[in-house]
Amino acid sequence: FKEARDSAQALIARYGDKVNPRMYRLVAYTSDTLGDAQAAKQAMTTFLANPGEEPILPADYEELANINSKIPGSEQEAFTNLQQAVAMDTVAENKVKYIQKAAAMAKKMGNRKEEANWLGVAYQMDKNPTQTDLYNWGYAHYQAANYTTADSIFCNTYQTKYPDEIYGYLWCARSKEAQDTTWTSGIAVAPYEKLAEMAIKLDSAKYKTQALNALFKLAGYYNDIKKDKEAAIASMDKVLAFDPTNADAIRIKEILATPPAKTPAAKPK
Repeated sequence: FKEARDSAQALIARYGDKVNPRMYRLVAYTSDTLGDAQAAKQAMTTFLANPGEEPILPADYEELANINSKIPGSEQEAFTNLQQAVAMDTVAENKVKYIQKAAAMAKKMGNRKEEANWLGVAYQMDKNPTQTDLYNWGYAHYQAANYTTADSIFCNTYQTKYPDEIYGYLWCARSKEAQDTTWTSGIAVAPYEKLAEMAIKLDSAKYKTQALNALFKLAGYYNDIKKDKEAAIASMDKVLAFDPTNADAIRIKEILATPPAKTPAAKPK
């Protein structure tokens, strides 16, 4: 690679603006391989600005994105480069590849909002998206604190397409709870009831943790927010129906079922 770069740079020095622009592209690729991102960016930018008769390829913008992703402060340019590659390429599979690369790049940078955006574009463009593709899209929105979008994906699309998978119910409930961590609005109640129901229905042994977590949360909601001890006890009964020796459920039910101690009447003065 070093010899190839040196030869290209020698031709550029010799012929100046008469050199075949392809030499700048060669310098860009070899410099990137050799770890000189700044030189690679300068060379690729020069080539793209004046390619002469050389065709500019979507892969050139993909390569510039690779380069920019390695230069502190230029990361956002990488997404613009990949958008250009997507716009130029006429092959759907290639477009999806560029989009997935952008999503992976955003995830590596910790930019969850950018990742969620790109995963959404990839999912909607892919002719045969997988269950994992849908999960990753929804989860990226959850991680980006886009909770209403996450609940739309998990509560609607995921549950509809994969009704026998636990993840739609689990992340629907968590997305709703994230929108109201105090539970005062009650928007998380129905999703957690559905999660408990489906965890038990699908496989109460496999999804025991999810079922227990949901039912204990619901018991807390009914007792603390709604002041409905009977509903709270009913949640504990559901736990004991599939986990009859659960010590926490037994203890909480006993506490809930015990009438409050009567306050002694005040003695007349």
